[in-house]
Amino acid sequence: MPYTKAEVAGFSNLFRPYKTYDSKGYNVSDNSINIAVGDVYDLGNGKKVIVENNKMKGIGVTNDNKDIYHFNVFLSGLDSLMRVADQIGFSSLLDEESTPMILDFLQKRGVDTTREFIVNGTKMEVVNGKIVEVGNTHVVPNSIFEKALKRYEK
Repeated sequence: MPYTKAEVAGFSNLFRPYKTYDSKGYNVSDNSINIAVGDVYDLGNGKKVIVENNKMKGIGVTNDNKDIYHFNVFLSGLDSLMRVADQIGFSSLLDEESTPMILDFLQKRGVDTTREFIVNGTKMEVVNGKIVEVGNTHVVPNSIFEKALKRYEK
């Protein structure tokens, strides 16, 4: 599938700013949530996550190396989720190590991860222990794949 240079840059730059700025809590009607720039999440154990323009910032890490490691894995996973949900990152960024932490984070905010759920407008589900974009059988974000496919079909 031929992608334009702009499309490739859009999903391959790991420092590209997030797209979602509209914060929305859990919506039971469609099992959705928005994670937005400016959101602050209290994780309850003295730790917080601040969603910055292009990264997740963690506050409250102890001097325990194991704690620091796990918190960084969580922050990396949350960043990956945000990129996939904002259609600016590969679904393969969501790794096995951070997935249980990300699912726990979503569940604590009301999201039922045992069925389809929506993050920042992107439908997701858990398949074989991995968070994936619903219906996405390719690596690139679905919105970009659909644009390239329409061009190809013309």
